[in-house]
Amino acid sequence: MRLTEVWKAIGAKIAKYGKPSGPKSQSMESRRGQNRKVWKAVGAKIAKYGKPSGPKSQSMESRRGQNCKVWKAVGAKIAKYGKPSGPKSQSMESRRGQNRKVRKAVGAKIAKYGKPSGPKSQSTESRRGQNRKVRRAVGAKIAKYGKPSGPKSQSTESRRGQNRKVRKAVGAKIAKYGKPSGPKSQSTESRRGQNRKVRKAVGAKIA
Repeated sequence: MRLTEVWKAIGAKIAKYGKPSGPKSQSMESRRGQNRKVWKAVGAKIAKYGKPSGPKSQSMESRRGQNCKVWKAVGAKIAKYGKPSGPKSQSMESRRGQNRKVRKAVGAKIAKYGKPSGPKSQSTESRRGQNRKVRRAVGAKIAKYGKPSGPKSQSTESRRGQNRKVRKAVGAKIAKYGKPSGPKSQSTESRRGQNRKVRKAVGAKIA
């Protein structure tokens, strides 16, 4: 075997395992064996933290430290937007972008139905389902009493209470005078005024 072939084989091993790290009094094979343990430990760290991102003039540990900061930022994004959902052939940003669309859809549901209220051991859909029942009950109250009219600093119930008084007053007028009959471009009061005239005329005829 020529020396070139030997060095090619050694070069392939160096490319795979890194340069031998044992003392030079040992054989290259033995020294590389020790280096393998180092690389296993490094591989475990890479799997956990990603490849070091600092400049190569710094030590791997220092570079990984910088990468940790990057991962903390990524972790914050994951906490905010969820794990990236696109195919792994795309960049994390691109995959997160796709996930953002999912979150927008979820956000729209939250805006419509409120935050899920069930126990966290259930799925979001299941928890939202429970919340929907609450919203239906609220919707029924809105349909019955109208939207709450009190100041927003008060609770919905309190604001609806105030609105109920308004509706009671309106209901009393409807009971007394009938539903307003004027054109809808006019105010309720104005339309009720016109209806009063009708009622007076009808009353006169009845009398």
